Amino acid sequence: TPRGQLQTSRGANCFAVRVQPAASGKGHNVFLCVSVRRRLEIYQWNSKEGQFLPFGADLNLPDTAKVITWCGDSICVGFKKEYTMVKVSGGALTELFPTGRHDPVIVSLDHGDVALGKDEMSICINREGKPTQKQALVWSDPPFALERVEPYIIGLLPKVVEVRTLEPRMLVQSFSLDKARFICAGRDIYVASEHRVWRLQPVELKAQITQLVQDKQFELALNLAKRVQESKRDNRERIAEVRHLQAFHLFTQHRFEDCLKIYSELNTDVKYVIGLFPGLLPNEFRKTLKYPAAPPVLVGSGLE
Repeated sequence: TPRGQLQTSRGANCFAVRVQPAASGKGHNVFLCVSVRRRLEIYQWNSKEGQFLPFGADLNLPDTAKVITWCGDSICVGFKKEYTMVKVSGGALTELFPTGRHDPVIVSLDHGDVALGKDEMSICINREGKPTQKQALVWSDPPFALERVEPYIIGLLPKVVEVRTLEPRMLVQSFSLDKARFICAGRDIYVASEHRVWRLQPVELKAQITQLVQDKQFELALNLAKRVQESKRDNRERIAEVRHLQAFHLFTQHRFEDCLKIYSELNTDVKYVIGLFPGLLPNEFRKTLKYPAAPPVLVGSGLE
């Protein structure tokens, strides 16, 4: 049974919800933006009355929006041919860039940023419409739907589903779901076609970190390690362990400056670091030092 209706939103074609902590520190403010023909209607949830009430005047648009999302105190709108940022306060419009050859695709990121689709690229911008990344995220085909599941972005492409990361930029996973067209995320991720629904369950963070370390993907492993829900002490130890393994890996790659920088930040025992290099410690003592693997034998230019 519906709890109420927004009478003026008849003919709505898309909507976006924003939830933010209340200024009082208690509870949250919930805002709803509804696209109706060539205008945006803004509402705020009123808990006392148990309904959404109008929040300011309607915002006029030059065309009908195909997709919208909140971007801080603005609304990012995807029209058929271009993206535009609309200020909720005053309705000022800022044209961004063309959508390319395909329909507009928008996904929310951290800190009010958004990623906008343009053909095979997703371009990240902030609430002022300024790019936040030097390079766009590139997909193997133009995605027609995106969803953010920290720290990943999941894209529905014509033939596959791709899971990618912004920092570092990498393809994490690719798999097929027959004719998948829609995606949404909460505790789990749901992907749907016109006739089927799939539930995707992320692998537990600690297991992901273990696998990433084995694959030498240390930057992403560190990103995930910071998200593990555990005591501050345990989390510091987890991050330090990953960084320690990263430093050793850098040493095996002869990236000595990067390696020594991490060891210095970790306050690693100087004897441990010296022991990585041959001939600087007595052999018997060096054998007592425990490394993730046997240190590489450095000869010739490797010692420079």
